[in-house]
Amino acid sequence: MKERAIKKIFKMIKLSLFALSIFLLSGCEFLQGTLSSAQQEKLKKATGSPVYDYKVWYYNGMSGEDMSQISSGASENYSEQTLCINFGQKVALSAVAPSGKMIVNYTDSDGIASSKTITSLKGHFSSDYTSFYLDMSPVTKLLGGSTFSATVDIKMSGFVCAEGEQDGRPVNAFEFSSLQVRPLYDSISYDYSTVGFSKASKFKIPLKGKISLKDGNYKITGKDSLSNEYKFNVSTDGNNLFLSPDFTEKPANLTNIKLKISNILAEGSGTSYSKDFSLTFMDHLIVIDGLEDSNWTSDSVIAAEDKEGDTAALGADGVIYNTDCDITKFAVANDDDYLYLAIYGSLASSWGDGFGFMISKDHSSDAAYTSGKEKFAIADTVGYGRESLAHGKADFYMYHKPQDGSIGAWVEAADSGENTAREISTSVLAAKNSSGTFMEYAIPLTELASAGISAGATVYLAGIFSAHWDAGIFAADIIPDSAAATLNESHSSVTFNFQNALKYTIK
Repeated sequence: MKERAIKKIFKMIKLSLFALSIFLLSGCEFLQGTLSSAQQEKLKKATGSPVYDYKVWYYNGMSGEDMSQISSGASENYSEQTLCINFGQKVALSAVAPSGKMIVNYTDSDGIASSKTITSLKGHFSSDYTSFYLDMSPVTKLLGGSTFSATVDIKMSGFVCAEGEQDGRPVNAFEFSSLQVRPLYDSISYDYSTVGFSKASKFKIPLKGKISLKDGNYKITGKDSLSNEYKFNVSTDGNNLFLSPDFTEKPANLTNIKLKISNILAEGSGTSYSKDFSLTFMDHLIVIDGLEDSNWTSDSVIAAEDKEGDTAALGADGVIYNTDCDITKFAVANDDDYLYLAIYGSLASSWGDGFGFMISKDHSSDAAYTSGKEKFAIADTVGYGRESLAHGKADFYMYHKPQDGSIGAWVEAADSGENTAREISTSVLAAKNSSGTFMEYAIPLTELASAGISAGATVYLAGIFSAHWDAGIFAADIIPDSAAATLNESHSSVTFNFQNALKYTIK
């Protein structure tokens, strides 16, 4: 009996030693795993839990900017490419640097999908030690040229609680999958219209992510090439930066100003960004840069709306499909020098696709029109998409293919309705970097005057998306719809009635 009791004691000692070894091997993490959900939550509050509250991290760069020169060791850049991880409690590192890795998936300079693992993680704490600013420059230095975005998986550990009763207890590892890395800016060079210039006017710099200004609104000073100074008030609505002039006299046409905007605090960055910008002032109503100027929303603009989902084109298999491009708005305006056109919507296009614009003046007072002679017919039947459409009945025609930047434009002679089109492609302005939701163009009024279109003239305009597919060329979307008197089943031929198009009088 005594021997059996001794064996039982030895067995209990063995089990105790085994449990102790597990505790020594896994420490606090083992105990945390045995806690109830309520106890786990209480422990998280006591020790802190690493979180990043956003799906996207915006770096201090623009689309296509070469980020490879940013060095993680350079102090001026180190604090400007960080991701803020919040712990909720004061924490510290158990070693010199955190352990873990970042797996970066991106497209390299040769257009090849690539992956890189970064194991040397660096960063620094916020002043109150409740947040850690992870250095993301090893990620951003992979970006440049046509490669300006990436997806990152992050796993990082080595943090311990640094306050209260849990001081020294390990904090759970930070893990984040498929973090989207995107540039904060589309551009750092902008043109601005000085039409309506005053101290109350605002120049907008659009942003791809939400921001705040670290210390609120403030003033900055820009300089032109002669070192003349221009002061601005800087503000934000969270989606855009605004520069309000703190001077009364508008800069001369084509004045270029260099200035640095600081204190830009992007969501999730933790540390504020600074960026150099270039502003060129223009004395026209609309600046053709692919960005929607505030003047596009003025009362002088005439626009036509178009319903969504009314797109179609014939596929190579003979079946009609909806296209990805859908024009939803067509707008027109003018100043003393240009007639401006703009389209809105989902403007995705493939390599051969293009956008077309036709302008017809009002022929209702022409004797040939009232007598019904064919050469003044306002309705015309075309196989739309063919660039030879320029030699049809429209007084102005142009096409634009965003994928290769090609533009064709023609005007008809004012004194003839015959095929006397003259090419004016080089004088038509189109934004080089048109977005997927907005495109704009400028047509010199001096060119339109040769077609009899000048101040006081009433014109009729139509916009068309031309899908260039293997099966042929198709008018997939027309705006306004009323401009299409007839449209055949395959959308390969359309009859335009310009009297039902967008009506506009040149001012």
